[in-house]
Amino acid sequence: MASITIEELRSFHSIDRELYSRLVLNLHRDPFQSMQIIALWICLEQVGYPNIILKMLFLTDDAVNSIADEGVHILNCITSEIPPPISTNINVTPLTLDLMNNQEISLQFLYENRLTALSGIMKIVNEVCFKAFEDILWLALGNAAAVPYPTTVIVPEFGESSSFTRSGLNPPTPKNDIDVPQGERTLFITFSRGYPITEREIRNFFVRSYGDCVEAIYMQDITPNEQPMYAHLVLRSASTIAVILHGKERAQFLINGKNLRVRHHGSE
Repeated sequence: MASITIEELRSFHSIDRELYSRLVLNLHRDPFQSMQIIALWICLEQVGYPNIILKMLFLTDDAVNSIADEGVHILNCITSEIPPPISTNINVTPLTLDLMNNQEISLQFLYENRLTALSGIMKIVNEVCFKAFEDILWLALGNAAAVPYPTTVIVPEFGESSSFTRSGLNPPTPKNDIDVPQGERTLFITFSRGYPITEREIRNFFVRSYGDCVEAIYMQDITPNEQPMYAHLVLRSASTIAVILHGKERAQFLINGKNLRVRHHGSE
């Protein structure tokens, strides 16, 4: 079966693209956080909630902005160290609840299942949003110097420290697992011959996708005319590996049109 092209992906997600464009170009919201908000809504739809993205296209920018703020609140709740009070399950997201046809979103349930929820959100961000929204993302980043983003960035990280929010465009720095051997925090990355990937591309991709999770990258030693075929990626926290691999032994990513295959350093 032929793989889907970028144009086909953009066409399939045309409604999502339209809303993303409003969030980042009209409302000047942070483009990376906006991807996570849309991914959250897609995840909720996948588990049976109504599709609110289409409904939002017919709302005013002020209403869209307020609903996006509620999305940020939901993300904050499921990434917080402190579970949400049971009494806040409904009242804190009234606009979202209305679009959901009053189908309750249990923040307590999302918090209790936050690893699964955040893994699903980041999977959609990586496999859908970055690809389908890339052109809009670059437009938004081009405007970043002229229009500061008024929102915060929410970047999932796991481990002993679960502080996921930070003002501005810089994701939070994960707390290092100083008691975990480096080998247990390392991913082995392989590349395709003829499609060289630089250390900078690798670092930018993982930091952009998972926050400031990279401790070090060790590229294959090569002669000047050779292409590196593998690298070792050392993470600050061993628990980030489960997020990147989505619980599987291996994962594959596309960076600037080039394939990158990832597995745990200790696996065969």
